[in-house]
Amino acid sequence: MTKLLPVVSGLILSLLTVSAFSNPYNPYQRPYYRGAAPTQQPGQQVQDPAALVHQAETSLKQFLASQQARNQKVMLTFLHKEIIPHIAFRQMMQKVAGPYLRYMSTDNLNQFESQLKESFTSSLLRNLGSFNRNTRVHIEPARYRFNREAIVSTKVYLPNTYPAQLDFRFALFNDQWKIVDVQINGASAVVFYRNHFRSQLRDYRG
Repeated sequence: MTKLLPVVSGLILSLLTVSAFSNPYNPYQRPYYRGAAPTQQPGQQVQDPAALVHQAETSLKQFLASQQARNQKVMLTFLHKEIIPHIAFRQMMQKVAGPYLRYMSTDNLNQFESQLKESFTSSLLRNLGSFNRNTRVHIEPARYRFNREAIVSTKVYLPNTYPAQLDFRFALFNDQWKIVDVQINGASAVVFYRNHFRSQLRDYRG
């Protein structure tokens, strides 16, 4: 990737402020292993996802330290340009739908994907103020599974509270790592949104 990926720090902001994470769940039952990144073919440049997280932290802090960050329209443009494209919302929505996916048409899935994007964007826009250039983030090396999946674990240190444990699940799409789920202190975003959309999803079974 040639562009920075200021997504992970932004997701931290969104998930740290979601009080509805009350259903701990671990979708990562099979082990991930630390080691080398997936083997690349000649000419490929696949960046390590942990390096992307480091870049994300730096990029987002620089933006929040600028005068532009005080303008909500500019902030929204920043989110749509730099953050939203790097989240695999379609794959995330498929995981959210789970067994209901078989009953959903392409139009149904597109509608839910749009709702998921809107929810993420609104939450990020509301909560960017809780993160600043002085927020300390510890990022661990990436752990891999099957050469196309990875987890990057981080700890976020905010004042007057215990560190938050964030585990970001990446998947490799066309030589680009994208986020497909994230856990905060053991609670999964996929599970949160599954509960959020549960009543709507049930309608598809008739």
